[in-house]
Amino acid sequence: MTKMAILPIAFAAMALTTGVAFALSGAAGLADRITIREGYPQYEGKIDLRDSTGAVNFYYWGGTRCAIAAGPSDRQVDFLLNAHLHGHQVSLDYSDVVSAFGTSRCWDGGVQIL
Repeated sequence: MTKMAILPIAFAAMALTTGVAFALSGAAGLADRITIREGYPQYEGKIDLRDSTGAVNFYYWGGTRCAIAAGPSDRQVDFLLNAHLHGHQVSLDYSDVVSAFGTSRCWDGGVQIL
């Protein structure tokens, strides 16, 4: 079994052993698009998340848009990309951050694969 196949199984087992069901602060949905723009001043990454009603919300990390928010680790981005590639819905943790671009949903790396 590959390392990528083991990670979702380990995450599910951890959730079952704690006996706690939880939802993160972002709406659950499918990531229509994930953009990674290393070195781009406005943001380093962006997720377009489509919820069950069809509404799309944007979640950012890094750059001047989310300068004061903690961003995701490379491993957390890998979890998100893996969920996207396999068609799984996700729920994201985020903080509302006000910058020159208005209020942005800044993803802090918390991700629940549904």
